[in-house]
Amino acid sequence: MRNFSSTLLASAAFLALVALCAGTASATAVPLINPSFEDPPVGEAVTGWIGGPGFVECNPTSEEFPGAAGNGALPSPADGSQAAFNTSTSDTDIAVLDDPQVQPAITLQADKIYTLTVAFGQALNDPVGLGYFAGFGLEVTTLNGALINLTPSPADYPAPGTFKDFVLQFNSDDYIGSSKNGPWAGDVLRVGFILGAGTYADNVRLDISDVPEPSMLVLLASGLIGLSAYAWRRRPKPL
Repeated sequence: MRNFSSTLLASAAFLALVALCAGTASATAVPLINPSFEDPPVGEAVTGWIGGPGFVECNPTSEEFPGAAGNGALPSPADGSQAAFNTSTSDTDIAVLDDPQVQPAITLQADKIYTLTVAFGQALNDPVGLGYFAGFGLEVTTLNGALINLTPSPADYPAPGTFKDFVLQFNSDDYIGSSKNGPWAGDVLRVGFILGAGTYADNVRLDISDVPEPSMLVLLASGLIGLSAYAWRRRPKPL
């Protein structure tokens, strides 16, 4: 009986591992222009990105983020020594990667999961004199006007002096050909983010992965059920 239980556990774990690997191995990173705002140097137009008048690249100091003085690296999950910043004291800027001269078109494909990740940061001090952290958001737009966005709650904001990843994910099948007015297969995606006054953004990433096959979901479920059954059989017996 012990051998049977061990075999059941090993088989269930193997099935779950195979299904999990099959669901994650096909993720592909989409090349983005200037995703960490390292090019060009501070004080010039932001390569590839279009934003409001307060949208600039900056080189934070150690008073804003520990270890960032001069060209020191920003804290992970930020990348490099520069970041995007909103210098406005009142407005919210929308920054969009939308320069066809430098950024290849990102065409929406069917049967795909899109994941947009951006690291947002809150400084230790208050560089623009606001007295508060103005917030941020992620958004994906298309040329046909479709919009998907995410606005985190204040409870999820990064702690002062740190950056934190925020993720917007959508399944293209939930939108293609549906009543949600897009995005549509073949349409061009525009990735971007909403940057509140006094807020930092960095390390923009876009990944595409395959929608899991139904057979993979069944395989994963079978493995998890097997593991649950084994755990139930091994539970302490009442005295």
